[in-house]
Amino acid sequence: MPNLETNSVVILDNTELHCDTYCETPNKNSPNHVLIEWLAFHEIPFIKTMSIVELNALVNKYTDRNVRLYKP
Repeated sequence: MPNLETNSVVILDNTELHCDTYCETPNKNSPNHVLIEWLAFHEIPFIKTMSIVELNALVNKYTDRNVRLYKP
């Protein structure tokens, strides 16, 4: 930032209130239908009769929870 004057203050506002998430990742408390919709949207193979524990394991396997996708 070469154009800033000495002792300038820069404020970065990265509040989630200002960002719409593109695709919210389900959490361990999400119901079956949310897990199934998320897996189908991401084209991850699953069986509809899988238990919620198995579905959560699949979501966790294919998710990097540190990465968030935001709408442009």
